[in-house]
Amino acid sequence: MPKNLLVLLMTVSLLTVSPVVAAPPGAEAANEKAPLTEEDIFSGTFHTLEQVTGLGILGLRILYETSGAQNFEEFAEALLTAYILRVDPQFVLRGLYVSNLKEILHDFGLTPDQVKEAIELAKRQLKSADEEWRKRT
Repeated sequence: MPKNLLVLLMTVSLLTVSPVVAAPPGAEAANEKAPLTEEDIFSGTFHTLEQVTGLGILGLRILYETSGAQNFEEFAEALLTAYILRVDPQFVLRGLYVSNLKEILHDFGLTPDQVKEAIELAKRQLKSADEEWRKRT
């Protein structure tokens, strides 16, 4: 199946899940999260996430809105860390409703050192992407 078709199918499937439905029972209301800003969207971090996931602005906005992340920084860190560790990003992002990133990754059976290293790598990559982005603009 072509990659573009897979991305379209994933985006369409995400459109059917509202943030309220995505939140597990007992989780904080999804509408308490910080909204995405233009600064978030026009950043090296956002551009990096587009490249890593193959999603565009709409797809990433939907992922953000249905995730348990309280802000864009937490979302970006969790998403990139999931890709680095090759774990299911949907599970990680939804898990943020009830747990923090380290606990979620420990649930995958990863050691504390593996988790720490992957999170630090994701943070360095996102910081570097933002610095490069600023140089270009």
